[in-house]
Amino acid sequence: MLSTQTRLKVEFICERIQSGAPVELADMAWIQKWADRNPTVAKMLRQARRAAVQPEPNELDKFCQALDLGDPDPSEHLSGPQDPTTLAGPEGELVVLPAEAFDALASRLEQPGHYDPRVARVLSRKAPWE
Repeated sequence: MLSTQTRLKVEFICERIQSGAPVELADMAWIQKWADRNPTVAKMLRQARRAAVQPEPNELDKFCQALDLGDPDPSEHLSGPQDPTTLAGPEGELVVLPAEAFDALASRLEQPGHYDPRVARVLSRKAPWE
């Protein structure tokens, strides 16, 4: 539960973000700490960021905003291949793995005492379907 003072400060910062007004770094750090720990603040911050990016949303965007769906930051949206067997290599090139090779990588990581940083680097990336 937020105190009245905290809620008013969160609303003030969110209004500034939404309108595109400058927000001090200390205030951004403060609200992000609250958003990391409080779902109400996180929702308010997401909605303000989404409104700042899309000042005039279309019908689908309005629907997503009402349900608080999706990431407000377009740089976080997935692009490129969404197949779980297609991964980015060390130089950013695409590496296509057959499904059994992907499963073999996953099983190698789960074996106790067989930590392989190369396998962990590939499997620790955010999966395209998450």
